Amino acid sequence: YYESLETRSASHDIDSMREMRTYMQRTPFGAHKVIVLDGVEMLGAAAANTLLKILEDPPERTTVFFLGERSNAIIPTIHSRASWWYFGNVNKETVRAAFIEQLSAADFENYFVWSMGAPGTFMRLVQNPAFRNEYSEDEELFSTAQNAALHERLRIVDELLPKKTADKLVAHERQFRRLNN
Repeated sequence: YYESLETRSASHDIDSMREMRTYMQRTPFGAHKVIVLDGVEMLGAAAANTLLKILEDPPERTTVFFLGERSNAIIPTIHSRASWWYFGNVNKETVRAAFIEQLSAADFENYFVWSMGAPGTFMRLVQNPAFRNEYSEDEELFSTAQNAALHERLRIVDELLPKKTADKLVAHERQFRRLNN
C-alpha cells in the first residue's frame, strides 16, 4: 500500500515545497510514501533550496519522483542527489490507442504534432483548455514562420518569448528545431 502526493505546477513556489516537506514528515498510512513532483526544472531559487534541504535528509520509506522535460535545466545540486531515468517520446499509435474515444481525429493529430510525441505535453493539451488555446495561437505563428524570411522569424520569436513560461519555452525549443529541419 502506497500513500502518494502529486504536485503539478508550471512554477512550484516555496510554499508548495514546504507543503511537500510537511507531508513527508508525517507517518505514512501505508508501507511507503510516494511523491511525484512534476515540472522540477521550473523550480524557483527559494523552492529549489527548500527541496535541497528535504533531499539532504529524506524520511525513511519515502520516494520522490521528479518529472521534467529538460534535465539540463535542473540545478546541479538537485540533479546530483537523484537517480535519473530518461524516457523517450511515445509512438503515435500507442497514444492514439489510449485516446481514440476521447478525441476527434483532427484534435488527436493537432495535439500529437504540437507535443511532438512528448506524453506530458500531450496530456496537458488534452486536459487544459487554456494551455491548448495558447498552443493553437502559437502554432499559427510557427506556421507563418516556417516559410518566412529570417527577419520575420526573429520578429515572431520576439513576439512569443516575453509572454511565455518555462513550460512553454520547452515546447518552443521543439518548434524551433522543427523549423530548422
